[in-house]
Amino acid sequence: MQKNSNVCEYDWDDLDYKFYMLDRTKRIMYASVSVSLSSVTEDFLFSTCVNFGLIKVEIIKTGGSEKRKIKGCKGYKIKKQNWGTWGDYKERIEDYAKVQLKNVPFFCAVNRIRLLSNCLKHSNGRINGDLAKAFSGKLGDDIHYESEKWEDLICGCQTFLTSLLDKMPNR
Repeated sequence: MQKNSNVCEYDWDDLDYKFYMLDRTKRIMYASVSVSLSSVTEDFLFSTCVNFGLIKVEIIKTGGSEKRKIKGCKGYKIKKQNWGTWGDYKERIEDYAKVQLKNVPFFCAVNRIRLLSNCLKHSNGRINGDLAKAFSGKLGDDIHYESEKWEDLICGCQTFLTSLLDKMPNR
């Protein structure tokens, strides 16, 4: 005798899993936008420091590779762990330009991008203390990267960076 099939006999877990994975993929794709924007912003700040003489980069070619030595504006060597950070660039630019980055138009967008990126990299895409403090949210909750206003954040980052350059002396 053949057993009759009904809806309850099918394994719906596979379908739930596929929807879950599609949602996670969408979320990580949006989250990667925050990492990209944050990276571009940090690279811009680094380039600004180099172009205004706040950091000196010495490139030493050895064989087929290059080694970079980073020095402060007065020629002292900066250890690798002390350069390449948002805080280091921020401090150097603020000292040189006599302006607080938080007072540059659209700093809020850049800061949000930076904190969202850090949450993805260091908190598995969950709200950490820095993001909660700056923008509210419950510590440990998932960040819904797909719900961010990306066009506003992207335009805000661009405006911040151009406004920052306008504030640099001897431009």
